[in-house]
Amino acid sequence: MKMETIVIGVDFSEAADAAAQWTTRYFAPDGDVRLVHVLDIEHPPRFLAGRYPPRERLFEGMRQSVEKRLGDLAATLVSRSGASRRVETEMRHGRPPEELVEAARAASADLIAIGEHGQRPGVCRSLGSTAERLVRVSPVPVLVAKLMVRSKPSRILVPIDDSETATTALGWGLFLARRFGADLTVLHVLSLTILAHLHLVSPPSKADRVEHEVEESARNWIRGLLNELGGSAEILIACGEPRYEVFAAATRLDAELIVVGSRGSGGVARTVLGSVATAVMRGVSCPVLVVGGPERS
Repeated sequence: MKMETIVIGVDFSEAADAAAQWTTRYFAPDGDVRLVHVLDIEHPPRFLAGRYPPRERLFEGMRQSVEKRLGDLAATLVSRSGASRRVETEMRHGRPPEELVEAARAASADLIAIGEHGQRPGVCRSLGSTAERLVRVSPVPVLVAKLMVRSKPSRILVPIDDSETATTALGWGLFLARRFGADLTVLHVLSLTILAHLHLVSPPSKADRVEHEVEESARNWIRGLLNELGGSAEILIACGEPRYEVFAAATRLDAELIVVGSRGSGGVARTVLGSVATAVMRGVSCPVLVVGGPERS
């Protein structure tokens, strides 16, 4: 786990610029940066055939303006970060998620960072609206930076289930907690359906202890993972709908960063806590780091 090289996707919106500044100043202040702007040029309707300029011509026509804006942002990041780092810029055209992944591969990046979701009218689509697609295809962690505080994260929440991504997410949580000197909380949400099934098969005399025993088993499992990784954290066990319990815990803890895991093939549809990573990316009021990435052949 490292953050030596970071690709930051920018679309020149306020949200994207703020994400770039927060990432370089607080989240990864020592890493080299590659700012990437992707032009997603739409195909024109057929009735404009012959009148609409080719995509390559549009790309070249916008190059000078985009390169100047990238250069200005790069200079701002260097001046405000107060750190010695290399900031490079790159302009691409195509689908933003795939182009960002290719840029990350070319740079051997450890992380891709983007701003809050949204979309603007015009030729340049807002990059943030591609966050969910990017998480599905990225081989490296993706940081969705939104509603950031002006400091490094001091409270980190890691929701996990018993999938193979639990150790990855927890490892990143421990790594970042040490890096930032942050408080770390690990959350596991017990399934109400499983608890109901256990109640059905338990003797009446033990029915009132089922939930307590399951909760203690979950705590012991998390303690075991922490011991394997050589770290410690506060452990929270909740019962209910995972996404709502994550929201509640994030609000109660005033979390400033959430780390969730995802696994490839099914992308976000098969994530830690099922499809909760998608809901977390959309619904929480702090940056979200999605780790795990696609399975590799």
